[in-house]
Amino acid sequence: MLRLISQTARVGCSPMRPFSTPFLVMTLAVRGVLSDRSSQLKPASAIQHMDSPSISKPRQFQPAHSFPKTPKPPVRFNLDKLSKLSGWEKVELFRDFVKNHMPLEALAVYERLRVNNIIHQLTYQDHHAMFHLLLANPVVNREPIGEIVGYMIQRNMKPSESFWMSYIHCCSHKWRDMEHTMWAFNQMLDNNIKVSTVTWNDVLNMHAYNQKDLQMLMEGVKIWERMDSREVAAQPDLETYLCVMDLYGRLARVTDAEGIYQRALNELSDLVHRSRQLTAVSDRQKKKLMAIKVERDMAVRLLNGMLGVYAHSGHVAKGLKLANAILQHGVMNDVDMTSQSTAQSLYSLLLKLCVQSKDLSSALKYMDDAKRRGVRVDAVMVGRLVHVHGFSGDLQGAKQVFDAALTQLQLDKQGNRWQDLHTAYLQAIVVSGDISSANKWFFGEYQQAFPKEKRLLRMVYNLMIEANRDIGNNDVADKIACEMQAAYRVEIPKTVCHKAGTDI
Repeated sequence: MLRLISQTARVGCSPMRPFSTPFLVMTLAVRGVLSDRSSQLKPASAIQHMDSPSISKPRQFQPAHSFPKTPKPPVRFNLDKLSKLSGWEKVELFRDFVKNHMPLEALAVYERLRVNNIIHQLTYQDHHAMFHLLLANPVVNREPIGEIVGYMIQRNMKPSESFWMSYIHCCSHKWRDMEHTMWAFNQMLDNNIKVSTVTWNDVLNMHAYNQKDLQMLMEGVKIWERMDSREVAAQPDLETYLCVMDLYGRLARVTDAEGIYQRALNELSDLVHRSRQLTAVSDRQKKKLMAIKVERDMAVRLLNGMLGVYAHSGHVAKGLKLANAILQHGVMNDVDMTSQSTAQSLYSLLLKLCVQSKDLSSALKYMDDAKRRGVRVDAVMVGRLVHVHGFSGDLQGAKQVFDAALTQLQLDKQGNRWQDLHTAYLQAIVVSGDISSANKWFFGEYQQAFPKEKRLLRMVYNLMIEANRDIGNNDVADKIACEMQAAYRVEIPKTVCHKAGTDI
């Protein structure tokens, strides 16, 4: 190629004459080849020096703090323009809000449909879906839930069994509303809708919740008798038996409660097979182990229910005899076979029976037995142990247990367990007979242990008022009565009303 270029230059091209286009292209190509070859012979440092500097990419701006983007709602609509939509468009918008779980927006459209008198365009499925959407927050949505249920009854929409089941559960557990619970329950009975065992249990628990209302407790027993009748033929479960035992215990019908306890023990194997824990297991080997665990836990829960009956009715000797027989039988030999809450409830009830019998030695024995078996000691158990120390006059021992619990349990000072533990020590001082020390601790460390905005329990006020009046300290009793009146805004009978800040 070099020879060709030199020949072309000699033939007819003077140095001053401009190159033709083919010649220029060929010359540039040759120069490129030569430059590539020459660059291969030079050292790397020289090549780097000859190369043109690389053009750096512009830096992208990154903010110092990046915040996550707020997710956009699945349905976006300005509710201020709701009046511009037609009736059908409002219905479709309402369904979109319900489908995408937007309760506030759905409520706004539902209210507009009701005001415009076109709510009749909504179907049963629309109301049913809206009802379950509002159940996600039943306390806040209590009024609209009631309106939806009332409208469905008014339009004769005939809610299903699952609908009534959810509504009764909400009334009994979330609202604690006896009137609405019984109204919904009677709606099911009047319309011949099958009542499930869960719904029966909700109604029974609602009656047992009012522990001091004897009329309500008796109504609960009547409901149980109807549930257990041949006409209804309902199938009780463990929760049913526990609730019925509690009802009989509150009414001091110990014999009837013992009959329910024995009946539940006889049906224990059937209760185990019907339990949700066992039906959820598919593996045969695991199912056998789960059956043993469920049966053991159910047996202890039934024992707890019967011990509660004995504690309420004052049959302490019967309760301790039954518990000792069960413990000797080995029901608590393996705590892993029972839940911690069930085991804690058992020993809490045993300590409660010891408080009623003022038996410190048995209380210490049960506490040691609980620790040996791996049961986690809670504030309720410690509080009852402190209380029974007071009955024995051992305030030093009560103080030691109390101080150890404050450091070991790590309780929340804002919580109820913290207050219960301090109240137990105050009770121990009162029952020991040292009212002067009780007054000093009540007005000092006891009240300082809680935040100023937290009210003391009524039971504590009544305890201190009664203790001081029994020994003739009417001035101190009246002062405590004035504090209680200021805290609860109730009239307390007293001889002289002192100011809350007066010294003893």
